[in-house]
Amino acid sequence: MTRAFTGGYERREIWLRGLLRQSMREALVSLTGDAHASMRWSVKGYHKKIYTQYGLELVGWPDSIVFTNLSEVTGYTVISMLYVRWQLGEMKFERVALGREARAARKPEDVAPGILNRGIRPSLGRSDLKK
Repeated sequence: MTRAFTGGYERREIWLRGLLRQSMREALVSLTGDAHASMRWSVKGYHKKIYTQYGLELVGWPDSIVFTNLSEVTGYTVISMLYVRWQLGEMKFERVALGREARAARKPEDVAPGILNRGIRPSLGRSDLKK
């Protein structure tokens, strides 16, 4: 059950982002049967957990929005558009027809939602170790 919201523009954005996250998480739990399932917002994490392990893909992510951590997607208009797309079923999780090995062989950048993403960030190693 959602609560009515009264607040400023920024607070509405945060509130709506939270509703979107919660709804997406509930869908993942329902589709996977994993009570601990949650969305992965990095290209690498999405490929490993959502696409390869769960065999799901997020379809309908707008091509005009960079696929990145939802906290980095800003603006009430943008968050509202994502939320409405999700509620209307224009953005949703669908099962991938490929087997697990075939899914794992795909490049993470090729399976990330939308056409814009931040790619895979290079591992710079541990900063607490001296070289």
